[in-house]
Amino acid sequence: KIEPNQLNMCLPCLKNKVDITLGIGKQVTIFYCRGCGRYQRPPWITAELESRELLAMCLKKIRGLNKVKLVDASWIWTEPHSRRLKI
Repeated sequence: KIEPNQLNMCLPCLKNKVDITLGIGKQVTIFYCRGCGRYQRPPWITAELESRELLAMCLKKIRGLNKVKLVDASWIWTEPHSRRLKI
């Protein structure tokens, strides 16, 4: 059964047409010191890779995220030698 909505579209078509991430940054640059292993917040903080502290810091840096309600956030595993963190 198709639930009625204001656009009169089924849910799969609505998902393809509407981008809910519009206005939210897709990439953020986080500076990391190779010498001491700290991240620039400011000030420089120590955080383990894939830790809650690093996740919170990354989420705070994303522009436009404060306009939406964040329900869940977690790390997506990448290759061990990768310098890219995915949330």
